[in-house]
Amino acid sequence: MLEAISHIALVVKDPARTAALFHDLFGARAVEREDEDGHLETFLRLAGTWIVLVGAPAQRVRTGDHIAFRVTPEIL
Repeated sequence: MLEAISHIALVVKDPARTAALFHDLFGARAVEREDEDGHLETFLRLAGTWIVLVGAPAQRVRTGDHIAFRVTPEIL
């Protein structure tokens, strides 16, 4: 049985810039580490779920893929 989502990985051009956005919006603190292959990984924890920012020069067509956050009225 499913207990929870472990993490969500997002491919982004600039992990530091994306992490700064999550920090500014939600106060999320970024944790960086280098994996065994030497790739830098950026992790953020939001409402109990890890968001992993993976840096890559990906060009994507808009598909409607998204993550929706439920926030308190004070955030808006």
